[in-house]
Amino acid sequence: MQENFFTNLQRIVRMRVIILLVIFSLVSTLLGISNPSEDIKEIENISPAFGTLKLELEEKIIIEESDKEGNYIFGTVSDIAIDSSESIYLLDFQLRKISKFDKEGRFVKTIGKVGQGPGEFSFPLKLFIDEKNNLYVNDQGRAIIIYDKDGNFKSILKLNKPISDFYVDEKNCIYTFTREFSESGILKVFVKIDKEGNELKRIADFLEVDVKVVRKGGGGVMGGIKHPYSFDAFFCPLKGEYLCYGENSKYRLFIYDLEGNLKKIFSKKEKKEPISSEERENLSKVSGTFIPPYRPFFKGILSDEKGRIWVIKTKPLLEKEKKERIDLFSKEGIFLYEIELPYPPRVIRNGNIWVIDRDEEERTIIKKLKIKNYNFLKY
Repeated sequence: MQENFFTNLQRIVRMRVIILLVIFSLVSTLLGISNPSEDIKEIENISPAFGTLKLELEEKIIIEESDKEGNYIFGTVSDIAIDSSESIYLLDFQLRKISKFDKEGRFVKTIGKVGQGPGEFSFPLKLFIDEKNNLYVNDQGRAIIIYDKDGNFKSILKLNKPISDFYVDEKNCIYTFTREFSESGILKVFVKIDKEGNELKRIADFLEVDVKVVRKGGGGVMGGIKHPYSFDAFFCPLKGEYLCYGENSKYRLFIYDLEGNLKKIFSKKEKKEPISSEERENLSKVSGTFIPPYRPFFKGILSDEKGRIWVIKTKPLLEKEKKERIDLFSKEGIFLYEIELPYPPRVIRNGNIWVIDRDEEERTIIKKLKIKNYNFLKY
């Protein structure tokens, strides 16, 4: 009897969400998909359509740092990428090294090396893998080095402006953040650039209060220190068809197509959490930083293979519990679930989550979390 009650309740909730999606689709069609933002109806979410979901996780250590084995000695693993066969690529910022492992964590090869020649790099910063398993490496923000699926050097793209996070589409156009000077300060600009490094579209911009111009001689360089409560901007691709962009000073997200046209706006009604005096005291130890009046709403956004958006919420600075709070949205902008994870996710695909962790001796560990009830997720 109780089981039938919950089954009927789920059906009712599901029907309501479907009705909302249909209404939104009809309204979008009537308004015209290419209309400016003021003509796009914003989806305002208050509570998750399906409540809180407890994920059933099966945790497995894939790669574990070793004091003896050279290929398993790490400095600071700052980025991770997963290809279609679940091979793992690790970027070690401190050692300036890129390593490939198979899906069981066995070392395969080192890709590239520090140097000036073809396929060599100075300071690798970020990784990206496309649908053909080509590996793209952001080298010092000034170039993108491209390797094939076997780790062989293919080509290099010199950039006109320094970049940070990036995504490459099927036409080899690049979506990324650059920085530029403005009368108000330093802008973090979300742009689309072509394979020659030319800017094709300015999509959005964000004023970075933590980044300042440090004068040196007759010129200046951009500098600043980020902290856990820094206001920032983020983006992630959605199924290779759209882009999700958001600024964490507001709980509001924007969906753009690959031409940079705004398609959807959705938000979550959530109160601002003031920063306590104890938190401010801890943050003030980092010199020269701006401490906002309230905590940013999130610290990152990711997407899975179905285009769902995983918003990683900002943790209280003094919270010691190992817990990450996630708000999960459909690609249509409907708030689906509240979720908790034991680690901040780095890659989410086909029911698996890859994370970078450390053991009690501060050695790097790469873990894969298999979501046993992944097929239960709606949309």
